[in-house]
Amino acid sequence: MKKNFYNHQEQRFSIRKYTFGAASVLIGCVLFLGVQNAAADDQLAQVSSEGNISVQPTEQKNAESPTDQKTKEGSAVTIDSAAQSAVVKEENMSNNALKPASSETLTAKTAAEYAEAKTSHNVAKNPTKEKTNLALADVKEASNTAKDKTVKTAQNVQLQAKKAQVQLKKQTVQKSPAQPSLAPRGNYVFKKRTAVKNEPKESSPNQFFFDAGQKVYYDKLLENDGYQWLSYISYSGVRRYAPIFATKTTSAAANKEIKNSLSSQGTYHFTKQTDVKNEPKVSSPTQFSFYKGDQVYYDKVLNADNHQWLSYISYSGIRRYVLIGESAAPAKPSAIKVSGKITIQNKSSQQFDVVISEVSSNQGLRTVLVPVWSEENGQDDLIWYRANKQKDNHYKVTVKIKDHKNSTGQYNIHLYYLLGNGQQVGVGARSTTVEAPKKDNRARLNLPARGSYTFTKEVSVKNEPKMSSATQFTFKSGERINYDKVLENDGYQWISYISYSGIRRYIPLLSASAPKPRKQSQSLSPTINLPLQGTYRFTKRVGVKNEAKAGSPDLFSFNKGDSVYYDKVLKTDGHQWISYISYSGIRRYIIIA
Repeated sequence: MKKNFYNHQEQRFSIRKYTFGAASVLIGCVLFLGVQNAAADDQLAQVSSEGNISVQPTEQKNAESPTDQKTKEGSAVTIDSAAQSAVVKEENMSNNALKPASSETLTAKTAAEYAEAKTSHNVAKNPTKEKTNLALADVKEASNTAKDKTVKTAQNVQLQAKKAQVQLKKQTVQKSPAQPSLAPRGNYVFKKRTAVKNEPKESSPNQFFFDAGQKVYYDKLLENDGYQWLSYISYSGVRRYAPIFATKTTSAAANKEIKNSLSSQGTYHFTKQTDVKNEPKVSSPTQFSFYKGDQVYYDKVLNADNHQWLSYISYSGIRRYVLIGESAAPAKPSAIKVSGKITIQNKSSQQFDVVISEVSSNQGLRTVLVPVWSEENGQDDLIWYRANKQKDNHYKVTVKIKDHKNSTGQYNIHLYYLLGNGQQVGVGARSTTVEAPKKDNRARLNLPARGSYTFTKEVSVKNEPKMSSATQFTFKSGERINYDKVLENDGYQWISYISYSGIRRYIPLLSASAPKPRKQSQSLSPTINLPLQGTYRFTKRVGVKNEAKAGSPDLFSFNKGDSVYYDKVLKTDGHQWISYISYSGIRRYIIIA
């Protein structure tokens, strides 16, 4: 607005006052445009030769006039250009009252005093400007304070992060034990109980175990799945693998169980790609994956297969399992407790029985296995027997020597249980000795397996092949019987037949324990010098037989003076015989001496 006093025009400017206040407008402008370029950052640079003090911003090379400040958009000064022009003009109008006596450049002290005096004058003259400047100063101070705190906080966070990283490195560095140096093949003695698998994988099921102190010959070494493995081919032709050293190293921080930071149910945010399976097993196939940034609501946290899993039910109603880390201390399964006693029964040179008693297992029992082999020629006759359960809860296996190549000497018998969880564990072992069959020099009649027999003396007939069995009846010398079985029992050789009443009968012929009768020397009976064939005239009554045996029954006889044409002369059974073929085509034998 303008006022005219005696042809003197004086211009006055002021900030328009709104209902919400002038200070509020200025503070809003400062917050919107930023306080980093506020005029409060200006510093006193120099004083003009006419006594005017020039104020220059630190971010500007040349001082700007009030007119430039009024017309230039985007100036570092955050006050409205019209208001700033008014303030500068009022300052110029009052400069004459505050001019210093000298036009020379002011010293720092003089400049400071001059600035203080000028500030007091401005405050007295325009209290609104004072409030505005105070508000701007408060805003700048608050901004600088917040900026300083932010910088200090960021520096503290970086410092703490570096310290935590160094501490984590100290915790994660662990010295791995020295890996054993083994030959490519050879014998290995186990230092501890070791599982044997069919694949060089930690997730492969255990087939059985080697205990500490047991030895195996291996032909292969390899590293797989974080372990060093030795391998060999079993007697059954299957290649086996045994882990003997863990080559992977785990940090102490990684070994901490993750479930400490997880509730029993809730929302889980994935920080990396994670596989989803239908079973809490590492070997289970992956159905799909979650990626970094995905999330899922789970209702279960569990430890299985040496890993920690979270689980949820999908929209299709299938329970899913997500592997989120290794378990630091997987729950130890209950110790396996098994027992069994091996007994050898009914041993002979032909077979023996293996009886397993006191059988027990706290892990369930599927099968009782009994591997048997002889020491002769290694394990080339190894047989894994499956024991049969008896009524008395014992288990029994019959081992026949002929199934083991008729080997004699020491036999090894081991006992294994196949548990309810599929694990095979060793229970015990023992050995037994099988004697070679002794040569039998006992007397025996050379009889066919079945045929006709004529008795040479009176014999007893029994219902059992035992001499203590009661005699049912007897056969007289010369009687004949058809038999179908020859056997030895109770120290005698027996023939057996089934009677017309359907009862099996037994007849003892010769004591097997009696010494074998010696053949009579040819010199004991005189021999007749006969041609190989011709006619023979009998000098006494003689019997005719179908076999050249003294015990063979007589079929008929020749009387003194009879003659016969023979075609054969022989000596057997202590006698001299002539032989001929009858008209019926049967060869006959006659004792002549």
